[in-house]
Amino acid sequence: MNSYKLFLLVLVLMSVSCKKQLEEDPKGLINESFLATPDGLSNLVLSQYYQSRLVVEDLRYLGEYPSDIMTHSLNSVDVNDIAQLKVNTMPTLPAFSDSWRHLYAGINNLNFGLKSIKEKQLDLPIIEGELSFLRAWFYHLVVETWGTGAHFTIEPTTGIVTEGNQTTIDAFYKVILGDIDNAIAKLPTSAIEAGRITTGSAKAMKARILLALAGYSEDIITKSGIASKAVIYTTTKALCDDVINNYGYKLLDDF
Repeated sequence: MNSYKLFLLVLVLMSVSCKKQLEEDPKGLINESFLATPDGLSNLVLSQYYQSRLVVEDLRYLGEYPSDIMTHSLNSVDVNDIAQLKVNTMPTLPAFSDSWRHLYAGINNLNFGLKSIKEKQLDLPIIEGELSFLRAWFYHLVVETWGTGAHFTIEPTTGIVTEGNQTTIDAFYKVILGDIDNAIAKLPTSAIEAGRITTGSAKAMKARILLALAGYSEDIITKSGIASKAVIYTTTKALCDDVINNYGYKLLDDF
């Protein structure tokens, strides 16, 4: 009988002790609420510098590999197919799907950061400038690689997106030019840390963007917000002269 009573007492104590759940405050949690704060956005922009390294790693697939300035060995199927322009296999190569994934992963994060700054009216000019520069660059690579077949959005998304939003070339360039102008206005003339983006970097990028836009028709150019192709060339020259003469850049010494 005593054992039975002791058993009941233990059950009662256990039921009482389990009513109150442990309240936890995980300090290492990274979520949207944290990322939308100044500290979170600072971490977000640093992560996009790393994301840009993934993009640069894939750039060789998006540019010079199919041209006559490249040669290749026999050790990589992807490289061989790209260099030989085997159009029947190129669309399914991991090299291209990786490029797409890295670019759009970055763009989605950049969309989130820029939207958070705007909605919360945060005064973070350098971070905003860096995010704007990176989105302009990423979208420039996207539109010059996939054209009107690319997905376009300036809204951050969560989860897997299975439907693309195709649009016109000028729609891409309106965002690209708006972002790069914002970057020029917000970035510092000297890097706050070695390797960080500056006004000079943004002006050089704008010159590159404008030269790419010059390859399109006058109609696309004007719809992108530029008066004419002639304006593109005069603006590009002025930007290049400014970068060369005023930002301390120089060619590397001979070796």
